[in-house]
Amino acid sequence: MWGYKKSHIPQAAGAEPKNWQTNQPPKPARASWEGTTKMNKDTMRPTEATADRTTARLGSSLRVKGEISGNEDLHIDGTVEGLVHLDDRKLTVGATAKLTADVIAGEVIVYGSVKGNVRGKGKIEIKNDSSVNGDLTTA
Repeated sequence: MWGYKKSHIPQAAGAEPKNWQTNQPPKPARASWEGTTKMNKDTMRPTEATADRTTARLGSSLRVKGEISGNEDLHIDGTVEGLVHLDDRKLTVGATAKLTADVIAGEVIVYGSVKGNVRGKGKIEIKNDSSVNGDLTTA
């Protein structure tokens, strides 16, 4: 015996097609994207990021006590007490940042204040109006 597909089931003349499972008329497809939330993709991109390197950000109102470690670049504008360990990645200490921490990173750029030892595997930059109170070690 042959089975019938849903599309072969007869309907009354002039009847609106129904959704087989819910017995409801099908919902019309949306003709445009009106009413949907549009996202500006530029707001999703981290600053100073390239295609294969992302930059995480610690905002100026945030305070961290403990250890920060990871495998991405980091820009700190807040307060950190403890250790910042980023191996071969870049740490940027923003102008409003206050670090009381030892730092180990591939590259360190300081615009703010650091109290602790700084080890940059590549380079360390200390910008105007910034301060570092500790030992600096670099290649």
